[in-house]
Amino acid sequence: MQLVSSECIILRNQDYLERDRLVTFLTPDAGRLRGIVKGSRKLTSRGVGDFEPFARGVMYYTDKGQGGLVNIRKCDPHPPYLYLQGDYNRFLYAGYFAELMDVIPLEPGGSGPYFELLAESLAALCEPGPARRLPLLRLRFELHFLLLLGYALDWTRCNACGKALLREGEGGIEPAIEGPAQLDLRE
Repeated sequence: MQLVSSECIILRNQDYLERDRLVTFLTPDAGRLRGIVKGSRKLTSRGVGDFEPFARGVMYYTDKGQGGLVNIRKCDPHPPYLYLQGDYNRFLYAGYFAELMDVIPLEPGGSGPYFELLAESLAALCEPGPARRLPLLRLRFELHFLLLLGYALDWTRCNACGKALLREGEGGIEPAIEGPAQLDLRE
């Protein structure tokens, strides 16, 4: 078995058997993988914090080639997203982003754009700033996520009635509807 190294973002981890940990991580080239870290729950184990959710680093693992679990040797983390641990709302948004990445089907070769989206979104969550911008970060993530999945939104027509939302005006393109505009995600 050959030792493989790849940049990764940890999506989640869970206890496995008595001393091991099961880690799910996203890589830009191999897609989403699950692996076992042997002995990582022992009190004397080094590098336990390297496998926390949202950590980014270089993962070293061996793949048996059977499409199952990989054997994780170690992870060399980059500076962690510490700002997420101190703010509960940011931590919840990061968990939401990671969960979306965990449930979609990913092909091993096509996960690069998803990896970049998650990395950029986690970095944006770590930037200091007011909490009121968090819903905008979530909306940005969701719209890019939908585009990656192949769902392009049509912003030129109303989904309910089909009327044009924009028109050519004297100064260029302007709203075609008078009064306040409203975006209803349920529609």
